[in-house]
Amino acid sequence: MRLDSRAALACPEFLHKKYAPNRFDLSNIAAESPMAKAMSDQGFIHESRVIAKLIGSIPGHFVVNQDLPAEIRESETVDALRSESIQLIINPVLGETAEKLIATGLGRNWSDNQTRNSRPDLLIRLSTGPEPFGIWAAVDIKSHGAFDKENKSNEVFLAPALDGSFAPDTSTVGRLKEDDAIQLAHYQRHLESIGIANPDTWSGIIGRDAGVIAWAKLAETEFGRGKSALSALAKYDLQFNEALGVAETAHKRNDDPAVSAPAIPMLDGDAKKCPTCSFLPICLDEMVSYKGTGNVTLLASVTPAKARNDLPTGISIGELAELEEPLNAVGEEAKQRARVYRSGVPEIKQGISDFTIPIFDIEIDIDLENSQGALQEIGFDESVEPDRLYLYGYITHDRAVFADWKKSPAGTFEDYSGSREGEHSVYLRMWNYLQELIPACHISCGCPRHWIVAIQRACNFHVQSSSDVRLLNSVGCPVGT
Repeated sequence: MRLDSRAALACPEFLHKKYAPNRFDLSNIAAESPMAKAMSDQGFIHESRVIAKLIGSIPGHFVVNQDLPAEIRESETVDALRSESIQLIINPVLGETAEKLIATGLGRNWSDNQTRNSRPDLLIRLSTGPEPFGIWAAVDIKSHGAFDKENKSNEVFLAPALDGSFAPDTSTVGRLKEDDAIQLAHYQRHLESIGIANPDTWSGIIGRDAGVIAWAKLAETEFGRGKSALSALAKYDLQFNEALGVAETAHKRNDDPAVSAPAIPMLDGDAKKCPTCSFLPICLDEMVSYKGTGNVTLLASVTPAKARNDLPTGISIGELAELEEPLNAVGEEAKQRARVYRSGVPEIKQGISDFTIPIFDIEIDIDLENSQGALQEIGFDESVEPDRLYLYGYITHDRAVFADWKKSPAGTFEDYSGSREGEHSVYLRMWNYLQELIPACHISCGCPRHWIVAIQRACNFHVQSSSDVRLLNSVGCPVGT
């Protein structure tokens, strides 16, 4: 079985469903998210622009025609590898056909136990020898920044992208983004197995700044801290082998129901790719129905890491709710959340002795919207444009006028110009509105009426939202006067 460069980054559940579709009811598969499609389209547009610049700047290039059948594209790739006049191959394709041709050219026997297909955006020649193919490095084109500048323990080497030379002589502090490095590691390992890889493990990213390549040695690019840190290659090897095992078992299970489901490891991270995954509705149904009461990661604040480190292995929400065995503080909080999840009845959080929800004469609920919020919700961690606040929405509940808050009037302050001036205008109008309410909060006795502003905003980096409540002013006579 051959996997592509994204396999090591894929969720094991995605691989399971992809390679064993007969074992699932996929009628509820989600349509492609319009936002995800728009982001993908923007990526292709950026890639096309970069390639056009490379073609116009580097005479020694060859473009593999993507409209041709895969076998012909692989043959074209190998022909370009042979030509010493070619320094840059655009859209190369490496698979079984290419491997056989290269093995023959190197005087080697080809082995059919290969597990990779590779389609890097670019291959750059580092040397013409050994004959007949030379040594190459993979480079990918990304629409985000080429590397993380905040990381101080690694370094990247910057070089002009449009002269076709390999000259990473400008060192700077930073590190390739982890997903990019893992994807490049796939290409490096494949080139190694074929026999045309550079031994120093150089690989590169052309990012948003299309004129620069950020080069790094994958064997020296580390992720993690201390003794647990792994190089990009080592981390890729672990993740790819795990993905390969899941895919191989799923492939067998697809045709034979007697084959047991692959062991799906607990996932780390925040599952930021879930909102754009077509299998999301199916996975959610599975989680909810797991042992009748759902997977513990459905509980608020119970991350995969907490489930793995602080809870009994494989326990469901129902089992956790009924568990009598004492757990650590994290586990006990999760146990309480499990009880509330099942009963639907709120409880005061453990460790809090007194909790009251204040009631005020005037309450204002405010929700704000920012221009990059939709991208952030699907896990895109860089802004395409400046992130601007463009709307404040609010509901003003005056208890002296409306007993039911649902009847309270709602309003908005908005500006869609995307400018700093527009953002300031929205903020200023919201602020002035709040200031106008303060002198209006008086009752006949002359005391200021109690009032509260509850600011509720979407949490841009999680699937679920959170609330932040602030008491901005609460003075005057006792409530009920």
